[in-house]
Amino acid sequence: MLNLLEMTFPSSVLIAEDDLLISLIIERMLNKMGVEKVITVQTEDDTVEKTFSEDPDLVLLDVHLLEGNGLNAFYRIRKTSSVPIIVMTGSYPEIEEHPEISNYLIKPFESNALEESLRFAFREQSATG
Repeated sequence: MLNLLEMTFPSSVLIAEDDLLISLIIERMLNKMGVEKVITVQTEDDTVEKTFSEDPDLVLLDVHLLEGNGLNAFYRIRKTSSVPIIVMTGSYPEIEEHPEISNYLIKPFESNALEESLRFAFREQSATG
């Protein structure tokens, strides 16, 4: 698992996104930031399964998935894991009713917004964990 005090960015990220083109764009952004391993999934069940089987350092989770719901995946993961999760959405109202979600990105976003969210996720985790 990632040592938050020694690293600025995760070495592995799971992207849960229903749009393959968006996944590819985000993967390229992450690679340019030095992320070594990117896992992509498109469904709620695959998101939960791969979070536990691949043990990524961070999950980028879209609210809308091909099968299931990103918010459901968020709560399923949170039952037993404290992996940092950044929720991606097309509009803020989709997540404003979920105070448990402290780190999110409104799509579309630029690489600098993603980078800041990554930094926030690890500052937040190091403060609580």
